[in-house]
Amino acid sequence: MVAVPAEHDVAFLKPWYAAGRDVALHRYFDADFVDRFNNDVLDASPDLLRWEQEDRDSTGTVLKLRRPVHRTFHLVAAEIACRLPGSPALGPEKVASAGFVVRSRQKDGIKGFRLVRGRPAGWQAIDESADPDASRQLQSYGVKLPAVPARPGYTGEETYPLHAGLVQPQGGRAHTLLFGYLPIGGEEYAPPIATATNAGDMPEELPWPFGLLNHPNGPPPWTIAAEQQVMQGEARSPLAALLRVLLNRYRLGDPAARQSTDNAAIFAILDRLTFHIDPPFPFVAPDLRDWAARTPFVANGAPLTLGELVANADFASTVGAAMTNADPASAVQLPAGFVPADVSLLIGETDAAALRSALQLRLAGAWTAAVGQFPVPKYPPGDTQFMVRPFVRTIRPDGCERITWGNYSAPFVLATSFDPDATRPVLIQMPELDDAKRGMARGAAFAMPPKLAGLVNSLTGKQSVQDTIDGNQPPGLQLGMICSFSIPIITICAMIILSVIINLLNIVFFWLPFVKICLPLPKNFKAPSP
Repeated sequence: MVAVPAEHDVAFLKPWYAAGRDVALHRYFDADFVDRFNNDVLDASPDLLRWEQEDRDSTGTVLKLRRPVHRTFHLVAAEIACRLPGSPALGPEKVASAGFVVRSRQKDGIKGFRLVRGRPAGWQAIDESADPDASRQLQSYGVKLPAVPARPGYTGEETYPLHAGLVQPQGGRAHTLLFGYLPIGGEEYAPPIATATNAGDMPEELPWPFGLLNHPNGPPPWTIAAEQQVMQGEARSPLAALLRVLLNRYRLGDPAARQSTDNAAIFAILDRLTFHIDPPFPFVAPDLRDWAARTPFVANGAPLTLGELVANADFASTVGAAMTNADPASAVQLPAGFVPADVSLLIGETDAAALRSALQLRLAGAWTAAVGQFPVPKYPPGDTQFMVRPFVRTIRPDGCERITWGNYSAPFVLATSFDPDATRPVLIQMPELDDAKRGMARGAAFAMPPKLAGLVNSLTGKQSVQDTIDGNQPPGLQLGMICSFSIPIITICAMIILSVIINLLNIVFFWLPFVKICLPLPKNFKAPSP
């Protein structure tokens, strides 16, 4: 699919029928929910979102969404338009891609579900404003990834697709609606083992601006302190932490490191960070700075870049050894032979963000450890709150891709599989007693090995059972068998045994009034066919 470039910026609107909601969540009980949804938004009935009053948590303040096991389906819907007076509808052909993410609201901030090369890495801190796809993040910063025969699996925050459609209610204006299925089933995943990755590899564990340590809700406002990373020959503590990862963990000082495709994104950014010999100019907005007026520091006939510096084996061994036993939170004095005292290095906000994205991709290349043994629920039931946030990507007239984020949906929790408020009744037609005596025993068939078949066939009476337990049964033919059982008889037996057990345990639990409700059926009643 090739999208038509969008001449104007995109804006998310509150859906016209959603009564002020930024994102509409729809509930359906039928498998043909997509057709039902398309018809409902044309009509825009006021009852369309009335289900929110029915499905609430115990406090009555937070939505509680049912799962597919309850034969319930949920859809996400958001509206987009051109950012122009009157907010005209954006043509669906101008949408390059659209989707949404599901994020959890936890005590230490908002987290997203990450994938590393297609494998689940669990709920982690995320940059809420960046593109969820780590590769596309780099491309948006102007970093081109090398062409490889087979691109590794997806790395970034897990996303789900939204479909764009033009909707024109009767007698109304046209609207561009994004809608998609909200998957909140009983998915499980095996989380990575704690020792599988090194904390220093994670970009969120590095200090700002190269990581989001102590900033779980995303990047803080940009300041000159974050920009000035080398002053008077000293690398400030954030850059020192970054160098420790690049030199000691990823060995970028090795001559073969620059040839590796895993390091290509990092070197592409480091090679455009140039040292200068003049003092830094006052902190002003980046678009007002005269970068060309600065005097670059020239070494070996060319301006010295951070990429060239870390790729130097002598610099890597000297600085790497100095940082091995140093305080991780301290600054590092750079060798004067490589970086004189009058040389400075400014790293802009865009380059710092690009480095964070490049570190995510580099981590994916090093993430080769096994996963945990026991799977855990991806969407745990209970008090954990989740939110949906939509996004849309469009193509600018210059050919570059642009992402626009919408607002969050209302928070919601998920019902448990056995939630009595979420469970819907299921009508199962029981067989008649006469059905058990008709026809052959066709239904569930079991292939039994000889010893098991002999054991089952010998259980014909009390004495036979005792002989079987004591091991005194006759040897028999010792033949394996395929035994078919009557489904009607198995169903009747299960119902009888269930009733016996329920009545016996009622002596302890006194639960009989809550177990079953029996109502008489009309004589002409017929159960619906499955």
